[in-house]
Amino acid sequence: MQLPEDLASLIVPAEEYPTVDEGESVGTAITALRDYFSQHEEHRSMLVTRRGEGDDRQIVGILTVSDILAALKHHTRSYGDDEVSRMAHSLSDYGTRTRRHTEHDLRDGFDLKVEDLMPEDPTHIDASLSPADALQIMLRENAEMLLVAQGDSVVGVVRAIDLLQYIDRAWCRARRG
Repeated sequence: MQLPEDLASLIVPAEEYPTVDEGESVGTAITALRDYFSQHEEHRSMLVTRRGEGDDRQIVGILTVSDILAALKHHTRSYGDDEVSRMAHSLSDYGTRTRRHTEHDLRDGFDLKVEDLMPEDPTHIDASLSPADALQIMLRENAEMLLVAQGDSVVGVVRAIDLLQYIDRAWCRARRG
């Protein structure tokens, strides 16, 4: 099975993602992601930046919706099955005491810093790698997305769905002949 495409054809450019500074609050990240999603509906994650020299911003990680929900879950009072249910329903559906606790828990979660949530040491791959190499790394790291770098700069992201579509195209070409 021949795989003629290179990784560059699969990279989603960094400019297409919403960004948030690692020192911002989770509430700010949620707002930025919501605002982005209301207009684009393409990505359910954002790139995390750190201020470099001057006005330069360096991409240092990825923050996903799952990362945010896991942090909010961790900051609720119970650890049973119903805390997600409490967050998902309107706060007015519950008694005053429960509503107060939930509001307090969520406020604490929204005040967390992005840098405290994002996965440590996200996997970077070089833009010169093949899609097959990127797939191997993604599987080994159990990651849905990988930051793609050229030199010292992150230029984009390769996502699991992009690699799956790549494999599908190669499979279809191989079946045709």
